[in-house]
Amino acid sequence: MKETVQNIPVDRISRCRFQMRTHFSNDALEELAES
Repeated sequence: MKETVQNIPVDRISRCRFQMRTHFSNDALEELAES
């Protein structure tokens, strides 16, 4: 089993989860910047 904590996951489902997590993190940062 490969460690995918710091690396972008290769498989489709993990990649989708990674992108969603990154997307929500970016939204949170934008909200903090706007406030």
